[in-house]
Amino acid sequence: MEKAKEILIGAIRSRRERLRIAIQKDGRLSKIAWALLETCMQACGVNLPKRDEQNRALITKPEERPDIEVVLVRNGQIPWLVQSGNAEFGITGEDTVLENTPSLPIAARLGGGRSSMVIQVRTDSKIKKTEDLDGKTFATSYPSILKAYLASRNITPGEILKQPGSVEAFAALGITDAVCDSVESGETMRANDLRPLVTIGTFEAVLIGEK
Repeated sequence: MEKAKEILIGAIRSRRERLRIAIQKDGRLSKIAWALLETCMQACGVNLPKRDEQNRALITKPEERPDIEVVLVRNGQIPWLVQSGNAEFGITGEDTVLENTPSLPIAARLGGGRSSMVIQVRTDSKIKKTEDLDGKTFATSYPSILKAYLASRNITPGEILKQPGSVEAFAALGITDAVCDSVESGETMRANDLRPLVTIGTFEAVLIGEK
């Protein structure tokens, strides 16, 4: 977190022509990012407008620093905005970066917003160990991360369905043999009568962009 603060404070103080920072428009990572930006801007004497849940504006500019733009977008859009040069920095989940733009360097880790990527199966599934996944079907929002993991274990999936959002229903309904999704508390998994088979990675919130 301290490294991220140092980088952002340096960028704010540099008074460049434009400083655009992309963050998630809502959710847990949005709160982490907003709190970090408030701290960094206050350190530079800049007042970031308070968030208003009723305000649907997706671009926020401090009144005294119109060169700074905080852009609120979907999490998956943040790596593209940074990689394409349409934003100087982005704050997002490490898993989102690895899935969408694995070549994009991580400037700093924030130490918060941790989650685990877990392959899940139904509680009554005959799949008991990782090797049993060979030839099985999956639903996931993270096909690249899942494929890399399976390949590292010499496992060939039958089919991987890329689906946005929560995918637990696909296994619960028997549409797929397993799902691979980001897990925080595990409540959704348990509520849908699923159990964890293997954790394939643990990720946190990160700052991407200029170093």
